[in-house]
Amino acid sequence: MAGNRLLVAASNAHESRLSCYDLNLGLECGTHVYLPGQVKTGQAEIQNGNIILALGVVSQTVAVHVIALRQHQEQNVFCELARLDESSHVLMLSGDFVGCAVRRGVNVPHLYDWKRRITHEIPSPPGGLDVPERRSVPHAMVLWTHRLVIIRARCFELYDFDVAAIRFSNLIETSTIWEVAVCSPDASTDALQLVVIAPVGIELLRLEQLELDVIQLHRECLVPMPSLPEPDDEWGYPSFDHPLIYGLRVGSSGHRMLWISAANASVKDPKYPLRLCQSAIALTGSKKTGYISSVFDHQEDPALWANACIDFDDALGLFAVGNVFGELAVYDYGGGSPLPSCLTQDIAHDSDSFLPADPIALGLLPPIRRFSTKEAPNTRASKWGKSLPRLDSSWSRAQYPLPNGAQLKSPHLWEGFPCDRAWILEHAYGFPGEVLLQAFRCDYEESIEDLVFTVGERLFGWIMEDLPDFSSWPLNTDDLTNAESQLQRPTRKTALTAQFAFDWFLRNELHGTEESDWMPIRNRWKEMRARGGHPFVDES
Repeated sequence: MAGNRLLVAASNAHESRLSCYDLNLGLECGTHVYLPGQVKTGQAEIQNGNIILALGVVSQTVAVHVIALRQHQEQNVFCELARLDESSHVLMLSGDFVGCAVRRGVNVPHLYDWKRRITHEIPSPPGGLDVPERRSVPHAMVLWTHRLVIIRARCFELYDFDVAAIRFSNLIETSTIWEVAVCSPDASTDALQLVVIAPVGIELLRLEQLELDVIQLHRECLVPMPSLPEPDDEWGYPSFDHPLIYGLRVGSSGHRMLWISAANASVKDPKYPLRLCQSAIALTGSKKTGYISSVFDHQEDPALWANACIDFDDALGLFAVGNVFGELAVYDYGGGSPLPSCLTQDIAHDSDSFLPADPIALGLLPPIRRFSTKEAPNTRASKWGKSLPRLDSSWSRAQYPLPNGAQLKSPHLWEGFPCDRAWILEHAYGFPGEVLLQAFRCDYEESIEDLVFTVGERLFGWIMEDLPDFSSWPLNTDDLTNAESQLQRPTRKTALTAQFAFDWFLRNELHGTEESDWMPIRNRWKEMRARGGHPFVDES
């Protein structure tokens, strides 16, 4: 959200559309343009009265597109300002600079000066990037005064930054961070203030420069991690090993935060939904603030559990929720009730009536373009076994169809669909990109199934004795007969909470009962197709 404007990137295997709606006019009036691929990541910023977007777009190739929303002949139009091919995973947009995390299939943080069309390499910290704790993409990148800060799961990497050079400055180790969001600057100091989800709950982190090259880190718990409630009947079950909160967001003012609580839902009783929570951020550290929460489970609401993307503007009192079913709604931030003027509407309908007015003028994005049948991505299984490393004779090439019983290698588990194993590798472990199986070995008598696969240029293993974690090898390893792999631990464990919520509530909706008023039978995939959408799973 940018003021009273709602920006929506809606993508599937058939088409990808970027839209901007004026919330004063409703969702029936908007500006739209088609993109050459799916939007995977993005950042927005208001610069000189214009909305600037940096989008990581993935199709047969990847690129970062810098796009502006401008006025042309009294109409809003999208203009492409710059493009950086072979880069993806946008983490930051700050003025002229876009922070990206993946370059040519390798997780390498770098900056793109989109006005000068210059890519700035970021020097590696001591020990380099090819170690397990730095092989994942970072959580975030922030420009702080004359510094660039890269935030990882257990450390801050600090760099001296100017337009001429980037130089490594300092590394500050810290306890575990699963999610991070940037607060507004403290007017009384130059401190960098962040809120994070950590094992203890939601914390306020404050980086403060005491003197030249001396940086101090303060951590304070704002909201303790909730405890798991006891189930109230025989249908309750113990929780899985996942955090009980996730989905942290900071409002446009930088002084309020929003998150999702799965504490009640984690007792695995269908009567307990997720809760949407919000609170002021006590930036001074001198006072504690409570938080309020509300149940978000009405049948007309978008499914909060469906990998929902949430944004909110605490100055206007609005928040928006969209999800993988193409459901989109805008709500009043205070009361949680839908806004009037038809501002609750689905985005999965046929888009033919929303063609942009003049796509050629002013260097705008290319003319209307949808993925053709040939361009629509084939299943990843068609690309299995193409980059086979050297292995001993116990391994077989991964080719579809696979032998009966090889359950871990079912194609639908590795397509990158919501909460499948490829999705987990991207969101919980920090390795975006196509997951392509290369080799497997099975011992059905011992129930052993081992896998080797690639993401970009890196080899991974999913070895039964190491489950549930993945392992990885150094870059440029192509002979695994003697090479030692290293375990990859989750960097964003809250993604496992999102996976739990998606699997649990989807299963309960699909197998609910007509008699139940709190869990009726419902199939949102079928509803999406009926509205003109394109589900990526068999919804039967």
